[in-house]
Order: sequence, then C-alpha cells, then structure tokens
Amino acid sequence: NISGRGLLTAPGNGTNGSGGGHATVGGSGATASVAGGIAYGSYYTPTHTGSYGGSRNGVAGGRGGGRVRINVGDEFDLDGRIAVDGFDGNTPAGSGGGSGG
Repeated sequence: NISGRGLLTAPGNGTNGSGGGHATVGGSGATASVAGGIAYGSYYTPTHTGSYGGSRNGVAGGRGGGRVRINVGDEFDLDGRIAVDGFDGNTPAGSGGGSGG
C-alpha cells in the first residue's frame, strides 16, 4: 500500500480546496471558478505520483498517491490489491482530495 505517498511538489497540486490532478484534471475547488490541479503524465501508462489536494481555511488538502512499477517477465498472479490512492481532503474545512498515483 503506497496510498498517500505522493510528492509535495507534484505539478498538479490543487489550490483553494480543489482536487489534485494527475492523468486528468482535478475537481474544482471552493467555488466552480477554482480549477482543479492540472493534468500531467499519461492516463494509460502512469509513471508519476499523484498530487496533493488544495488547502482551504488553513487546512492542508489530501496527499496524492504514490507510484509503483511492476516488471513481469512471464506471469503475474495478484491475489489482493495494489493501492496507490490519494487521500481525502478535510470535509469540514473544504480542502481538496489528492489524486491517485
């Protein structure tokens, strides 16, 4: 599990309560006019970590997800889950959620 292990300086960090971007744009923030974090990296072959959500009312946004690389030579059997999720923002404060890795 490498959820919430994104880099603090990722290019798609949200602002003013918006969601962090990654392969797609993050969700809008405190108002619809506050754009989410920018899209970066590849949707189909992601190699970057996720971005933090935007802070709001002095409360930091959720951390972005980490990254994992798996090289398989022959066969890969996964009995479980590989988690690279972003963390939720703080709902009462209105901070944004982080994007997945």
